[in-house]
Amino acid sequence: MRDTIITDAPNIMGGTDGTRILTAQDGWVWLFGTVEPWNAEGVGWHVSKSGNRFEALQPVAMGLEANVPEVFNTFKEIGAAPEKLFEMMRLDLREKVGYALNLKIVVFVK
Repeated sequence: MRDTIITDAPNIMGGTDGTRILTAQDGWVWLFGTVEPWNAEGVGWHVSKSGNRFEALQPVAMGLEANVPEVFNTFKEIGAAPEKLFEMMRLDLREKVGYALNLKIVVFVK
């Protein structure tokens, strides 16, 4: 098939799209959805009055929360305290670099 995206495993990528729908109560609204290409499963949806890029990302966040909670929780931490982002990165780097240096020292000593 042309223009078809299929991945070899789940949680590699996702596709999101939006469309405007006319409702009797609220007038025009936007419906956004996110799909997992591996099995064509709908993993998130969001309805809003505005169709901006922030609203379009809401179903992606819903899919992350349900399928990859550790990533979603990290985004929630950053959103709650964005000023701590650099501190989180510094601690993560220190942990990874320190671990790598310890491995090299242990291997060197042996």
